[in-house]
Amino acid sequence: MMRLLAMKPGHDGNLAYIANGQLEFSFEAEKDSGNRYAPIGATELIEAMRHTSEIPEAIVISGWSAGVDPLGRPIGAGYMGLDGFVVEGVLFSREQGGSNPMAMVSA
Repeated sequence: MMRLLAMKPGHDGNLAYIANGQLEFSFEAEKDSGNRYAPIGATELIEAMRHTSEIPEAIVISGWSAGVDPLGRPIGAGYMGLDGFVVEGVLFSREQGGSNPMAMVSA
């Protein structure tokens, strides 16, 4: 089973860690900060990594669009999603020189 760290950055942001098909935790910026429309950023991503039981196999980044038009300038994966992987590469090294993939996909 996979270990995924999912992130919806920016406005009304949230983070969730799913391991072996089970939700391990979920952070919501608005609930944690008390500020309406609070964003999620790098600080919260690092904090989420501290709470993972194991290194995620993939980081999934959701998206949004600028303005009120869903077809407006995409932020992250955009409001309408993606057709596949946008970025793939090594995020962390494992023991024995292996690697974990990093991917940005529609969520």
